[in-house]
Amino acid sequence: SGIGVLGPSVVAAIAPTCVEADAGATAISVLGMQSGMEAARDWPGFQVLILQQLDSHQPIEMMSHAFPPGIFTPSGANR
Repeated sequence: SGIGVLGPSVVAAIAPTCVEADAGATAISVLGMQSGMEAARDWPGFQVLILQQLDSHQPIEMMSHAFPPGIFTPSGANR
């Protein structure tokens, strides 16, 4: 699309291998929050946490259903 990543974001991924986690986190950060979560659902064994700061408000947090709670949850993030 030629459009870069909008706003600061963090993507934490858990996958069967570190290569899959790295590639998946990169792809999801480019896809964005909604499309990235949809893509993560189609990857077996892949779990993701996405934090995105859209404006001056607190970050928005989305995580896949089996992402282990408490691994990476900054103080004050909305669920």
